[in-house]
Amino acid sequence: MLPIGKQVGKYRLVRLLGRGGAGCVYEAAPVDGGEPVALKVLPEGVPREGIARFRREMEILRTLQDPHVVGYVEGDPEHTPPYMAMQLVAGEPLAELIGEDDGEEREFPLTATFTWARHIARALAAGH
Repeated sequence: MLPIGKQVGKYRLVRLLGRGGAGCVYEAAPVDGGEPVALKVLPEGVPREGIARFRREMEILRTLQDPHVVGYVEGDPEHTPPYMAMQLVAGEPLAELIGEDDGEEREFPLTATFTWARHIARALAAGH
């Protein structure tokens, strides 16, 4: 995890949004002004295969233009650390919504569940 305030490429880290197996995602502000982004940053020491996978992810996201898929802004897989800037989407993380982060699974009305499933299916369809 990188310290908040650190500059990565053209961006300054504002806050941590989430962590996963491939790295961390931060809210980041362009140092020259502009709209904040979601910045995915790979950890130090990622093997070549990890960088290649990250590059493919960037290329795929760059080609997707769909309201159900986060928008690609720019990225640099050769930067140290490698990063990808994406559209910052307002709202709660899904893990918080469903209670995964606190271990308390929440129940939702069936209509809300179907609505979410429909949006997820549309995002998956856009990628295929």
